[in-house]
Amino acid sequence: MFKSDQAKLWYLNLAILSSGLFAGVMMINVLFFLFAISALIVMTVRFRYMFVVLSCLGSLALCLVFYGAVVAASFAFLVLIPGLLMGYKSRLFNSPNSIIAWGIFPYLLPIGLLITYYPQLSAQASFIISEILGMIELSAAEFGIAGNELQILYTAIPEIVKWSLRLMPGIFFTLFVSLVFFAYLIATSVSPYFGAVVPRMNPLYLWKAGEIWLIPLGLGLLLVLSGGNWPKIIGENLLVFMVHFFAFFGICVIDFYFKKIKVHLLVRLLIYLFILVAVVVAIPLLAIIGLVDSRFDFRKITLSTDS
Repeated sequence: MFKSDQAKLWYLNLAILSSGLFAGVMMINVLFFLFAISALIVMTVRFRYMFVVLSCLGSLALCLVFYGAVVAASFAFLVLIPGLLMGYKSRLFNSPNSIIAWGIFPYLLPIGLLITYYPQLSAQASFIISEILGMIELSAAEFGIAGNELQILYTAIPEIVKWSLRLMPGIFFTLFVSLVFFAYLIATSVSPYFGAVVPRMNPLYLWKAGEIWLIPLGLGLLLVLSGGNWPKIIGENLLVFMVHFFAFFGICVIDFYFKKIKVHLLVRLLIYLFILVAVVVAIPLLAIIGLVDSRFDFRKITLSTDS
């Protein structure tokens, strides 16, 4: 598939340019961002900086033409800068933890801005709810929504908006960390096909959360139970991240036993697909598994992550 350096370079360029082209398409853009960061890591390690810069400028130009300066600036900050930093650190052959930390670093600015303007954003909840309900009212007949279904939407939307705004910092921080981590995981997986040497992590099925991570989990619970409005909000957002954090290690535990009993790859993929579909139920269950394993180490793994 990858017969020449020129072909390899074109594949990487395609991934990066596509991310700029689809930067403004909600939901889909996250997938393109994931592949673009991975491609930037591999390209920076494998090829000359000139090719990396030209690819970044091309994707930025596409984003600017199709979506404007604001989206283009956000795209540069959320995709290009993290990818370039991780690629540079990978080229220096830093540790995976260091590379991932440098990838997360640029996201601290948008998270900081989100926290700073959080009160103003929360104050817009009533306006956002009224706008969404207005849109539903206009399109309900077109989509055949009426009666009880419409009433359920009218009841559910205010709660969904309220909790989405309340938990937005935790949701976005979880998204950003996940984006960087899985982009690096993809980069380490595909790098051999591109002839790039990227520092590899230990197999995920051997990963285990250290007991030190019980401290932020306990802090989150303590803040939620404190009774104060702002401490409770901070605690809830901290718990959003910690639940997903331990859920990831829950998947590592399950994958360990899948490998141990030699479950067929297709069956494993079907189970993981079911987890994605039933994510609301699956995430808390996986978090419990990861949490219990962090304390009792059922797999008897002495190797643990420092992340």
